Amino acid sequence: MTDLAVEVCGLTKDYGPRRVLDVDRFAVEAGSISAVVGPNGSGKTTLLGILALLEPSSAGEIALWGEPVGRSRAADRRLRRRAVMVHERPWMFHTTVLENVAYGPVARGMGRAEAQRRAAEALQRVGLAHAAGWPAPALSAGEARRTALARALAVEPDLVLLDEPLADLDAQHRAAVEQIVRELPSRGTTVLLTTHRLETAYRLADRCASLIEGRLHDALPDNHFSGTVAEADGEAVMDLAPGCRLHLATPLRGPAHVVVDPRTVILSRTPPASSARNSLAGRIAALAVEGDRIRVTVDVGVPASPRGVRGVPIVALITDRSLREMRLVLNEPIWVVFKTVSLDVYGGKSP
Repeated sequence: MTDLAVEVCGLTKDYGPRRVLDVDRFAVEAGSISAVVGPNGSGKTTLLGILALLEPSSAGEIALWGEPVGRSRAADRRLRRRAVMVHERPWMFHTTVLENVAYGPVARGMGRAEAQRRAAEALQRVGLAHAAGWPAPALSAGEARRTALARALAVEPDLVLLDEPLADLDAQHRAAVEQIVRELPSRGTTVLLTTHRLETAYRLADRCASLIEGRLHDALPDNHFSGTVAEADGEAVMDLAPGCRLHLATPLRGPAHVVVDPRTVILSRTPPASSARNSLAGRIAALAVEGDRIRVTVDVGVPASPRGVRGVPIVALITDRSLREMRLVLNEPIWVVFKTVSLDVYGGKSP
């Protein structure tokens, strides 16, 4: 029996002339929680819809629990019953909340009384037992999200695909949903969630990947650092390496993740005379064209070291004009500068 719930190879999805997904390889371990992080419009929902067998891919191979998708209609139907997708904007049947949640078990052949018992239990888990008799179309966005999650739980799927699972939830219900998601692997359910919030992925997932413009990268975004937030002279800091310290604007202390948006990183040929707390010396390690920007990778913490010695990489995105005006070349000494407010700090377990 395979240890992988999902395997993807060469997956593409085209809408007319536009390619919205181009995934070389991707896998999800059975019994894990995996997250795909990306901005709106990056293809996250399309990826989940294809893996839930709700829409076809344009090309590529997909296997669920080691069984290839597309072998036969009967086999795909059987696989589809093992996976449930919870949409970011779920559609509600024009019945009560309870009957919405009981629909899945009934559709799978369960008796009505048992299906309603299971639906009531699922509503209890998501904190909506009191709303069982409410008309589902009248629910708020957050209530509809929790109802859709209950609807998924009621069929006890082997794979749950969650599209932005914490959207529209207040703090109390967000914590409750997070706890439900964390418990799913212990119940035999594999979880794949998508989110645009790194914080959500870090808190919930065992593994994270990035989806940018339809391309999946089996790594976290640029300028992602993990370490320990400590206090120095009354200020929050994180040491990335000897001589390489980040100054942070956060009350958090302890294990954390820090992300610096490459667009907020400024390059300077000389030590900057600015108010920015983070000014790190380094050498230019790589220059590459990325869309309409130039991706500059700077190894910081090793300004006096011989060539070839690697430090901590920090990426800046600059314009082609800036590249030409600064006349940047490989291995040249450079300073990277960014303000404390440019850093996002998240607590939680390491992905």
